[in-house]
Amino acid sequence: MRKFESVEWLRGLASLGIAVMHLFNASNYFNADDLFFNEYIAPMTLIGRVGVPIFFVISGFIIPYSMWVNDYSFPKKWSNFILRRFTRIEPPYLLSILLSLVVLLIVYKGSYKIDWLNVLGHIGYLNIFNGKGWIQGVYWTLAVEFQYYLFISIFFSLLVKGTEFRKIIILFLILISTYFLWKYLNNEAFIFRHIPLFVVGILVFLQIIGKISKQTMYGLGLIVLSLIFYDFGKIYFISALFTAICIYINLDCKVQPLYFLGKISYSLYLLHWPIGVEIGMKTIAIFFPNAGSSTKIIISISALLLAVGVSYIYFLLIEKPAIRWSKKLK
Repeated sequence: MRKFESVEWLRGLASLGIAVMHLFNASNYFNADDLFFNEYIAPMTLIGRVGVPIFFVISGFIIPYSMWVNDYSFPKKWSNFILRRFTRIEPPYLLSILLSLVVLLIVYKGSYKIDWLNVLGHIGYLNIFNGKGWIQGVYWTLAVEFQYYLFISIFFSLLVKGTEFRKIIILFLILISTYFLWKYLNNEAFIFRHIPLFVVGILVFLQIIGKISKQTMYGLGLIVLSLIFYDFGKIYFISALFTAICIYINLDCKVQPLYFLGKISYSLYLLHWPIGVEIGMKTIAIFFPNAGSSTKIIISISALLLAVGVSYIYFLLIEKPAIRWSKKLK
């Protein structure tokens, strides 16, 4: 299997951006009228908005590419594929739910009440149906990712077989049908809203394995990116285009910390809120309630470093064994 270094550091960039955005912006630690923060810090933290589209485009590419390398076919290898993905992502995810509950009970003491029906809804991402929300806001993207695994496991053979014209028709039908489903359901936790982002990655995959021409990739890519610009705005458009280019040319950014963050990106994605925001930011804020802007920025950076450190330990103890278990499922 060809190694795509670009995927690793792009994951690192995405996870770092999301963590920074949540620690600096979503934690409400900084005052709304803090001129220094609003002028100099807040604009930089908006890089976190590129995280979700980067992750979705990467999955659009790397999941079918892995399936191609492993000679996937539906329905023969469907159960094995789903079981491997489930084994890879669920143990870290489920344990992070328990960890988040413990953190919330400690930080908010008696004021936080556990809704066990809500907790059970996280298993299998069923909260997209019951409307109860998520213990962590980032979990909705994991629900979308898992729906993508189901989607690509069914449509993979249709996308890699047959003529190029057939592939174009199938992709158009997918885009049109999912667009109307998204408008009907109007729920971002369903994959239909985000299909164009995954299709960008799928187009890069199909061209790299020689199933569509460069001209077709450019033409369809322009159409899909235009849909993304229309529906999501320029930030998502630039993020999707940037990610697709980096993957296609397999760009090596040479920034080693991003490769490290890419390796632990899933753990950091799961833990940056309970560890970085709930423990790091909100607990420290109790001792420094009236701190100045510079002190608050130092506290935020310290909370980020705490989240990265704990995520690395989590990666070694929880995520890495899950990766190893999934690879044993031949």
